[in-house]
Order: sequence, then structure tokens, then C-alpha cells
Amino acid sequence: MASALLFASGFGGLARPRETALAFGAVLAVLGTVVLRDVRKSAAECRTTVERLTAKAALLEAESQKNRAALDGLADGLDVWIFLVDAKGDVLYANERAHQVFGRNDLASRSILAATFSRELTEMVQSAAQGQDPPLLEIVFGSPYDKTGMARVWPESPERSHFFVSVTDVTDLRRLERVRRDFVANVSHELRTPMATIRAMAETILDEPEAPVEASRRYLEKVMSEIDRLTRISNDLLALSKAESKPPAQGRVDLSETANAAIQQISAKAKRKGIKTGSDIEPGIIVTGSEEQLTQVLLNLLENAVNYTTEGSVDVALHRVDGSAEFTVVDTGIGIPSEDLPRIFERFYRVDKARSRASGGTGLGLSIVRHIVESHGGKTGVESRLNEGSRFWFTLPLA
Repeated sequence: MASALLFASGFGGLARPRETALAFGAVLAVLGTVVLRDVRKSAAECRTTVERLTAKAALLEAESQKNRAALDGLADGLDVWIFLVDAKGDVLYANERAHQVFGRNDLASRSILAATFSRELTEMVQSAAQGQDPPLLEIVFGSPYDKTGMARVWPESPERSHFFVSVTDVTDLRRLERVRRDFVANVSHELRTPMATIRAMAETILDEPEAPVEASRRYLEKVMSEIDRLTRISNDLLALSKAESKPPAQGRVDLSETANAAIQQISAKAKRKGIKTGSDIEPGIIVTGSEEQLTQVLLNLLENAVNYTTEGSVDVALHRVDGSAEFTVVDTGIGIPSEDLPRIFERFYRVDKARSRASGGTGLGLSIVRHIVESHGGKTGVESRLNEGSRFWFTLPLA
């Protein structure tokens, strides 16, 4: 185009200066129009590209925030304490469970030592920051947390600038393991004692075949007594196992009638000991559950009251209280020291071991009461003062 204009204007011939200048001006105007059009086109394309990239970046950011929220929700929903710390041991992130356990909302502004008061966990982070891979470690978090956890520390990336810390709560598992060990030890002891007595009495009878009949009779009576004790322990163990492992049978139980029957059953023993019995049973109280198990609860509480009362009275009451059935047994017996009250419902726990064995107790009666009542959705409790008597109670939801 430019060459055609130059030719038309006489360029290369004897063109005049003014015409030449006009020709160059026309050429520049055309070139400027073309360049401006291309620049505008390029600018529009750039603007479109920028807008598209901006929209894509916003979409990616929204997706990233969504993913972070999902990961935070996952971390908060886990029953694991999770921390993200830097190489210095400062907490950058802690999930909701960690905040709940350690009772703070500002863990992310503290060091792992200040957040957890655990020297072992701090040393694990330091070890990881030095390039080592610390093994899984069980850590006891003492007062005020009273928790036991399995801790693990690992790097977030190969650069080892940040580290994840996870602690799995095994407090209940360790408690159950201790209960199991104590239970096995207690059962072994409770079974070994009467078995040793039976063996000793049997050996005495064998070694003294010419012993007087009265002596042999005493030995045999002792053997029978210990066999009865073993039978009671076995029955109570079976009852406790059933209460702990199986849900109670669902049926309508007239607790008023059941309580009257239990009182009638225990009144003969109380009368032989010279103990007065009184009852205040509201009629028509219906609960849902197993009549057999609830009868055992009533008998265990009544027998305890009679066994540990030498004189005075045992009074029983059953009433509707705040939408629940409340059963109470009040005695004037030996009472329970205050330091023993928190453990009175534990298996094989006895305040006075010698007296408990003499009265035929297995140490399982109150534990059975607690498990049966709790399996029926109720609660148990005790109030007592030494040498002044005790008040045992339980509540059950009305049918």
C-alpha cells in the first residue's frame, strides 16, 4: 500500500517537496491506524486473558478454601489431638479436640510445651526437627488433664520445616486394662482362699481317720460353708457378667410389688437379728426392664443393710420423684468412712474385709447393683457417716 501511494504521488520521479510530504503523511496515517487497531486488538485479548485468569484464580482459591474447610472439619471430627508445629516447636494449628482436651482456645499462639505441658512430646518434635524419626510413644498427660495418649510426630514435607503431631487418646483403654488386671487378681484371691480352706479341712479329715465325730463334723461344716461361699462368688460373677454384657430384657415391671416381695423375703433375717424393718412403698410404680435383675438389685441393697446393722432399724421407701422411681434403703448400721464412699460400688471393694467375709459377702453385690441400674437407664448413690448408718438409693425412669 505504501509503495502504491508513493508511486501515485510521483515518488521516484520529479515530485515536488510539498506533494512528497503529503504522501509521507498519508503513509504514516495509514500505518498509525493499522498499528492502533492491532494494539487495541492485543489489549482486548490481554484484557480477556487477564479476566479469564482472574476468574480461574478466584475459582481455584474458592476450591482451595473449600478443601481447607473440609480438612479442618475432618481434623475437628476426629477423636485425635492434632497439631501442626514449626521446627522451633511453636504451634501453628490445633484441631478442636486438642482445644477441648487442653482447655484452651489459643493453642496456636503457644509452644507445644506450653500447650500440653509435656516434656516428652516436646522432645519428640525436637528430635524430628533434627532429622530423626521418633518412634510412637505413650505419654501420660498429668494433672489437670489426667489423660494417656499414643503420640506420633512426622514431617509435613521433605524440607522438615513443619511437623504434624497426633495424639490418640488411650485413657479409657488403659483404665479398662487396669480394671481387668485388678479383676483377675481379685477373683483369683477370692477363689483361692475358700479352696485352700476346703483342701486343708479335707486333708485333716484324711490324716485323722480316727478323729472324734464332732471334730469331723466341724471340719465338714467348714467345708460346706466354703463351698457355699464359692457358689455365691460364682453366682455373683455370672450376674455381673450378664449385667455388663447383655441389655436387660424389656418388659413392664411393677416395682412396688417387687419391692414388697423383696422386703418380705429379707424380713425374717432382720427379725432374727432383732432389727426393726419399716417400709413406705407407693403403689403402682411401673418401670421398664428385667424383673429378675431388678429383684436382685433390691435384695442386694436390703441384705447389705441387714448384714451391716447390729441394732436399730432398716427403713425402705419407694416414691415417684420428678418423673422417676426413687428407691431408698436407710439403716442405722456401722456406716462407711468418707474416704471409702467413692469406691463403694467397685468390684470386690470392701470397707471391712474381715466383717464382709464373716457376713458372707462377696464384694460384688454393690457393683452388680450399679451395673444393673445403669443398664436400665438409672443412677445409684450413697450417703453415709461412720457409726451412724447409711442411705443407699437408686432411680429409674418410669415406664
